[in-house]
Amino acid sequence: MTINYLIKPELNAVIATADGVLNFKEILAYYNDLSIDPDFQPHFHRIFDYRKVILDKIASSDHLSKMSY
Repeated sequence: MTINYLIKPELNAVIATADGVLNFKEILAYYNDLSIDPDFQPHFHRIFDYRKVILDKIASSDHLSKMSY
């Protein structure tokens, strides 16, 4: 599964969508891809549509602390 995102500079926003089973490695890959995207600015708002996601053991605090940037 892949997380797809669209950067909307005119809205100062990133809109991400995902569906299916989502694991921690995929979330880290999303944050990494986003951080190196030349169109991304850290001050952008982030909207993540995860209504169709099935989480796969990502709720531990160790994992969540690694996700902040």
